[in-house]
Amino acid sequence: MNIKEKILNRMARKKGFKDYNEYSQYFDKMIIPSIKNNLEARDKKIEAKKEEIRLYDLETKKLDFCVLCNKKMGFIRYNPKSDWKIKGKLCKKCWYEQKAKNEDII
Repeated sequence: MNIKEKILNRMARKKGFKDYNEYSQYFDKMIIPSIKNNLEARDKKIEAKKEEIRLYDLETKKLDFCVLCNKKMGFIRYNPKSDWKIKGKLCKKCWYEQKAKNEDII
């Protein structure tokens, strides 16, 4: 038995095991699966948080960009008329284009 095995057996006996092999089996059966479960749960929480952030970014992007041309809007945003059936905000150019199209129809 070399020095490394002696040290490992002594550590195992301190933890209440007969020898290092018994401790190693316990570690493989009990400790490693619980660590894996904890890591999987943590990863699921991280993924859920990333998804929440992604959805938040999408919603804020809807407010900062024109729905039709995706141009970044400044301070003034235009609300589409209800009969246009457009959801979101419009820039000045798109709002006037929609207004001209819909006046031609009427």
